[in-house]
Amino acid sequence: MPFTNGFVGFENYRMLLQDERFWSSLLISLIYTGSTVLLQVVIGLALALLVMNMKRGQGWFRLIAILPVVLSPAVVGMIWRTFMLSPEFGIIDFLNYWLFLIILVLYITYQFFNNIFQSNHPCCTTKLIQNNGNLYAFLFEFCHQVVDLFGFGNKIRLADNVF
Repeated sequence: MPFTNGFVGFENYRMLLQDERFWSSLLISLIYTGSTVLLQVVIGLALALLVMNMKRGQGWFRLIAILPVVLSPAVVGMIWRTFMLSPEFGIIDFLNYWLFLIILVLYITYQFFNNIFQSNHPCCTTKLIQNNGNLYAFLFEFCHQVVDLFGFGNKIRLADNVF
């Protein structure tokens, strides 16, 4: 293991600067970078001058040149809107729905145990006694109260009490 011998300081850099493969790779990278940048600038400038001197079709060539730049964000926006934000099958709507259900269940559970075990809300214990100890009927009534409290009555329709 390299770290078992202790700190080597700048020894690795000294070895790197003495290695012929490093200098060869650096030279090839510099030649490649310089030539590609130079060719892109020269070809781009030549095409720009060619289009500027055209009498007919100048707008079409400008459109063809700018289309790849504009098309990418447009396609990404369409994909985001279609696959992420769609109310029918979008992932954001799906996660939002399940997050709402989880928060609703946690809130109902908290309120239920808070009201039953601490008895700080006599209405709940009274309703539990009125339903002859039927826990399911009590939870059903409690769910109705939570749905009415948050105003979700238009989105969630609870069935009639069957207990």
